[in-house]
Amino acid sequence: MTQTKTLSHSPLVSIITVTFNLIKAGRENYIRQSIESVHQQNYANFEHIIIDGGSTDGTLDILEEYAAQGWIKYYSEPDNGIFDAMNKGIKKAVGKYVAFLNSDDFYHDYNAVSSSVAALEKHKADFSYAACTVVNDKKNECEYSDCDLGRVFNSAPFYHLTMFTKRDVLLKENMFNTDYQVAADSDLILRLCLKGYKPCKVSLNFATYRRCGASDNQVLCIRELTEIYYKNYNKLCRVSIAKCQKMVWSHQISFRLFKKIVFHCNWRVGLSALRFHYFSKQGIRAVINKKNKDDIYHIFAGFKNAHIAETAVLMEGMSIQNPYDNKITIGHKSMLQCHLIFESDQGEIEIGPKVAIGGSTLICRSKIVIEEGVHIAWSSTIYDHNSHSLSYKERRKDFDRQYNDYVQFGDPIRNKDWSTVKSRPITIKKDAWIGMGCIIMHGVTIGERAIIGAGTVVREDVAPGAIMIGNPAIVTGYIDDED
Repeated sequence: MTQTKTLSHSPLVSIITVTFNLIKAGRENYIRQSIESVHQQNYANFEHIIIDGGSTDGTLDILEEYAAQGWIKYYSEPDNGIFDAMNKGIKKAVGKYVAFLNSDDFYHDYNAVSSSVAALEKHKADFSYAACTVVNDKKNECEYSDCDLGRVFNSAPFYHLTMFTKRDVLLKENMFNTDYQVAADSDLILRLCLKGYKPCKVSLNFATYRRCGASDNQVLCIRELTEIYYKNYNKLCRVSIAKCQKMVWSHQISFRLFKKIVFHCNWRVGLSALRFHYFSKQGIRAVINKKNKDDIYHIFAGFKNAHIAETAVLMEGMSIQNPYDNKITIGHKSMLQCHLIFESDQGEIEIGPKVAIGGSTLICRSKIVIEEGVHIAWSSTIYDHNSHSLSYKERRKDFDRQYNDYVQFGDPIRNKDWSTVKSRPITIKKDAWIGMGCIIMHGVTIGERAIIGAGTVVREDVAPGAIMIGNPAIVTGYIDDED
């Protein structure tokens, strides 16, 4: 299929692929698919450079075939591993931006290059990244792999085949560290973030990664990641090899190290880690750097309309899922250890002052209001909609949409038909107490000072001061104002 190419005055992009004895490895079809996926891009101004490690099995004949058509340029000589070959490619490249596409991988979307360059130019960024599809041909499996730079400080935030980077930045930072056999890409990404280079996310899944390469050596990955953390983080504060190894296993960093990252390195990327369970010991203050508090409010967990009191405390285990551009308010001296899940860009969550919420879940499509002095214990669920239609036919349609959306986009509610789902706001009035394991259904208002006993399912409004227990909930008494 012929694609309409973007104008040639767009920035030159260098795409680098590394090869070695692919026919012997049974990967001839893979390299052909990889090269052809680049050639089919709708972006005209690129060069595809193949760095071959001195193949002797006929791989060079394949490369010569494509070079004769003008699709690629290739160079063949022995190297010291894949990252040494990638560095050779960077030196030979002349593009403004450089990308790496392994010989097993391919672009499944014609817009891979154009969308990445558009994002880089729009945001004046130093590097871009995106989600991708991961396939395992041996197991006949295919899955969506999301991306989030907030994970960069203790795990891989994305696959490097989605990364487009300014060539001058790569050269300035000495490219890939060839001391590492499988994790040099993680080291490079971490170094760029720690040094404050500007990233941007491309909102398109355009590449497919085949899980059959050297990076699947988990033992070697763990050893190298431990060394990478030790080398980079000791420049900020003292950390031991044992602690770095624990970071690899637990995906947690100490709050002390996190503060160093925010204050001395890349605070924008560092604060995006607030969405994840990253902190190993103590709670996190909502405002870490008062000098930049307005910016912090705006990027807090991806929300532009967040209003977080300076004295609010977000405890270990706090998380926010599916952030759109939602309105969220957290009041003075509130302590939260809950999970907030948004299922609509119209959803609002208002949490008043001095509210305490343990490991409970708030699922919001319309609005959830929790007023001053409310206490909510562990394992309770506050759910302001039905989630699905009462009609089994609609639920079947819903399942098909959710399955397809998750496989293609990683978002099971991307195209959900909410018109069949009932949704009504929930309000929990001042000084109410919700016990452990309760369920608060959509449309409910719980009155001031009311007490909801453990395990209760609340489907109707609760009067002020009422004590309710059971499923269905029944009133067992009332609290006097003096109590």
